[in-house]
Amino acid sequence: MRCSKLVITLIILVFCTSCSPKHEKTTKTPTFNYEKNTLMGKNGKIGMKSETLKKGKESEITFYVWGTEEELSTPFEVRGINESKLGTKKESVIPPITILKYKDSIIGEPNLIIKSKVKPLEDGNWKLTTMFNDKKFYTFNVNVLDE
Repeated sequence: MRCSKLVITLIILVFCTSCSPKHEKTTKTPTFNYEKNTLMGKNGKIGMKSETLKKGKESEITFYVWGTEEELSTPFEVRGINESKLGTKKESVIPPITILKYKDSIIGEPNLIIKSKVKPLEDGNWKLTTMFNDKKFYTFNVNVLDE
């Protein structure tokens, strides 16, 4: 009798956990220091400096990019997807407002600095994927706060 209660309890537990909705765990983007700033991203590849992003508020984002002239002299864009809105993952494109020309740099300095303005219309966890010439360069996980 005791064994059958244990089996029934385990079956119910397995059934309930398999029915619960699966939520993707958002991985936090690593950070590193450049000059006097803490940047999100990968040191030596790309860093993003941003104020806290809030729904409905325009914010400036600055990307510091390291790489060859060949890969960084192609069209740049950022594609954003709100990962928090299940079933409504619409991609939006964040256009750059300023792209400073590629420069050969001293070791450790970025080769390209790109500024952009963004006004998120939804709060939640966003994936911002940077693209050069329609090829994925790096993806940031960003939390947009409700006003």
